[in-house]
Amino acid sequence: MSDKTYDIINKAQRWLVALGVFYLAIAEIWHLPFANEINNTIVAIGTLLATILEVATTKWQKDHAVSILDLNEITKEDK
Repeated sequence: MSDKTYDIINKAQRWLVALGVFYLAIAEIWHLPFANEINNTIVAIGTLLATILEVATTKWQKDHAVSILDLNEITKEDK
């Protein structure tokens, strides 16, 4: 996953949480329809995006762990 894609998903996930809370509050005040259903759908999408981000982060850390270890070995050899 590219950095740009990661950043977009990260921002969308954060905004979805805020949107869900906002709609739930406004729906109660203004008696809008399907408050719980819409909020639960938004939360489900946000949770899916958070899981995608967690998997991508774990993969990135695993892919870059070797590079970090190699760098540590190089610095030890220089001393």
